[in-house]
Amino acid sequence: SANHFKDIRTLVLEKSGANMNLIESYLSAFGMHCELTSSEASTMSMLEAANGRYAKTFDLFILDFDTPSGGGFRFVEAIRNNNKIVKPPKIIMLLPMLREDLFDRLNEYGIDMGVGKPIIPSILLNGILDIFNLKAISASQPIKNKDASPAKFDKTHRVLLAEDNKTNRLIEKSLLQQVEIESIVACDGREAVELFKEHKDSIDLILMDLHMPVMNGYEAAQEIRKISADVPIVAMTADVILGVREKCEQSGIHHYISKPFDPEHFIQTIKEIISENENNKIQNVSVLDQSAGLKNMGDNAEIYRQVLNEYLSENQYIADKLSSAVLEKRYADAAQIVHKVKSSSGSIGAKSLYDAAITLQKALNEEKEDEITLLLEKFSRLLRELLEEIKEFQS
Repeated sequence: SANHFKDIRTLVLEKSGANMNLIESYLSAFGMHCELTSSEASTMSMLEAANGRYAKTFDLFILDFDTPSGGGFRFVEAIRNNNKIVKPPKIIMLLPMLREDLFDRLNEYGIDMGVGKPIIPSILLNGILDIFNLKAISASQPIKNKDASPAKFDKTHRVLLAEDNKTNRLIEKSLLQQVEIESIVACDGREAVELFKEHKDSIDLILMDLHMPVMNGYEAAQEIRKISADVPIVAMTADVILGVREKCEQSGIHHYISKPFDPEHFIQTIKEIISENENNKIQNVSVLDQSAGLKNMGDNAEIYRQVLNEYLSENQYIADKLSSAVLEKRYADAAQIVHKVKSSSGSIGAKSLYDAAITLQKALNEEKEDEITLLLEKFSRLLRELLEEIKEFQS
């Protein structure tokens, strides 16, 4: 599995002997060989000498921000301005974890990736995979302590990760990977909405940063709620200000993880939300409760069958009529349609549809447009499932 990496020629500049040993052991666990130095002068001469004629150029340069005397950024600038370096390598800079200000300046200096110290091996690994567009390694890394890794799910889950900060994205992606959760990554809210449309059937949860360019997390959540009422959306936020929760609730976000997060708590929260959502789906598998419906018909199976037949033919095309009425803003007509479905749904034993009809009818009567779209989606889905169940029951 390490074949990806053995061709990546790597140079490491690090003044601390302990860190140097650590980085070397991580890289060799990934199947990489690296050359180590603690001197700026020797780094420059090694990069200059690796001109492709006598020595292969370096593909990757890892440096600790604090090692060069003038700071890591000035040193990177010197590399970029050195004409003797034929092909500048990709650069990973090691930074103190809490120096958000330094992470924000990486793009300015054309640095490919920032990795926080102390180094988490899976984050370094994912950084390298990312920079060189390599596929993830299937075998688990030898550097992971088997006992300490969190319990995995018994099937693969997929999370949509909407986060504009490259470093945070890498940390979140790495943590998810440790419990074998796949992630689809969006760098802004608009992209998150597009990706959700494309993959909505396979996404189990959405991790949403609230402050993103193009479209923020609140707006993205509102758009996603028009497509799905059920997918859990989890806000990742450093704002513990009053008002953020209310704003989240209004946007259809009902779960939170505060930044900076504790890795164990992060994983635990996500696993609990996914499991809870799956259990809800299992419990709500049937829209039609036949025993309740039969009871309403005085336990007369023949009458129940006839009533279900009638319900099926009456409501076959009702969803389209309802959608048209809502689209044309004929809310009074729409409320009338829902009212009719509501009373008959209750009597045949479709309680979840009956409940959905009550809330949708209320929103239509009050012309609450922001709520109508979402409630209509839920109502139509339940009605569609119910009609399928009746067809199966009749056959």
